Amino acid sequence: MPASPSDISSVDNLDRSDLGSQRLVTTLARGLDVLAVFAYGELLGNLDIASRTGLSKATVSRLCATLLALGYLRLDERTRKYAMGGRLLALGACVQHHSGLLVVAKPHMLALAASTGMTVGMAARDRLGMVFLDAARGAGPRVGTTSVGSVVPMAETALGLAYLSHAQPVERIALLQQLRSAYGVGWPAVRDRIERAITEYQRDGFVVRVRSCEDSVSGVGASVLLPGAHGRIAFNCATTSNQHGIAQQLLRAGQALRSMVQAIERELSLQPPAPKRSIGGGRKATVTVFSSV
Repeated sequence: MPASPSDISSVDNLDRSDLGSQRLVTTLARGLDVLAVFAYGELLGNLDIASRTGLSKATVSRLCATLLALGYLRLDERTRKYAMGGRLLALGACVQHHSGLLVVAKPHMLALAASTGMTVGMAARDRLGMVFLDAARGAGPRVGTTSVGSVVPMAETALGLAYLSHAQPVERIALLQQLRSAYGVGWPAVRDRIERAITEYQRDGFVVRVRSCEDSVSGVGASVLLPGAHGRIAFNCATTSNQHGIAQQLLRAGQALRSMVQAIERELSLQPPAPKRSIGGGRKATVTVFSSV
């Protein structure tokens, strides 16, 4: 049976401690302390996090493993250090509308939505799903769920297939193993779909998905590699499936989407480095802030 968006976005209950009248959840508090040290987009190892939070290495290791599994952190393949994950990016999307990546991407998204009449979305990976960070709506029919924070299955949408097709080999292999476990007996059909998408992306620079996780929705997807070690973001154009000439519409939209992500990549690469800032309660910890996330 396919993994549903609700399955993908579910969060396990964490152990809770009841300390007096404050009912302080110490595990949650420690996890939030860990997330807080990623405020400026650095890559951090367990030793860095332990030093900044005052937590033991063992505690940091367990918390980071949990946050990684839930999508709040991701592991950089080259350095084996942690960085902000898709779910954390989604939480911050509302306050990022006037800076960095969203400022660069939004005018392009609006222009593409206007020219195609489709809904143009931007999303980051959330475990085996894609979580929407923003959307621009064209004049055509409204489609699916594209509100900020909503999650769609990776292996069943153009958005997710584009991310998977453009992922680095190590990440892709890990995701394929997880998808195989998630889909069970349905895996062979999903594997074939992914293989076709990879071939398509390598050939055309975008993926077409007719009748995705919702039969009434079709779309195209492409992804952007962010500068530095800040991960990958996927974009899509989506429309209703029951339109005359839908195949040609999707082909034209895919070509336009490919041009859009190339333009976004160029603009991001030209952005100047953000100023260095000091963080921490009185301790000087100088970091370089990536201005595009």
